[in-house]
Amino acid sequence: MKLLKISGILLAATLVLMGCSDKEETKTKEMVQIDKKELEKMVEASQFKEEAKYYRDYVRELTEKLTEEEKAKLIEQEWSYEIDVNGVKFPESGELEITAEELLVTVSEKRAPFSVLPLEESIKGKIFQALNHSVVMNGQEMEMETISQTETEHVITFAKEKVTSGDVFMIELQEDVAERLGVKMRSITIRIR
Repeated sequence: MKLLKISGILLAATLVLMGCSDKEETKTKEMVQIDKKELEKMVEASQFKEEAKYYRDYVRELTEKLTEEEKAKLIEQEWSYEIDVNGVKFPESGELEITAEELLVTVSEKRAPFSVLPLEESIKGKIFQALNHSVVMNGQEMEMETISQTETEHVITFAKEKVTSGDVFMIELQEDVAERLGVKMRSITIRIR
């Protein structure tokens, strides 16, 4: 539809050029150039969409040929995980020292932005139920303060209010959550400065 509109504009501009002044002709040529650039962008975008669709369809065909075990591994790889304490990434050393008045542990789970799997397949890779109970502080589950959840993203913030200088906290993660997060240590010691 847009292609017809642009073609019509180009035709009208050509007709106008035949019977207009130099000033009007210059203005019309500029409009034609702009419309020509828009047309080129639209053609390029259309080609990109066709190419993307081709690859998406091809990969879907390939995924249909996977064994259940291979498919489960692919589904698991669709999701990425992060954990931070007051905005600081979970340290590999297992030790963290921060200055804070409250302790916020945020765990997030996000689906890859471009997936070749249908959403109903991909969702099988989520571990959000485990995330809800993933953080234990000093032997007790931390209270969830906020939960943000969509089909493709799940973010939980656990909070401990009123921490003071000198406080020491031990946070432990469930094994499956630590594994998905890719952290070597399941526990972290947090010292409040």
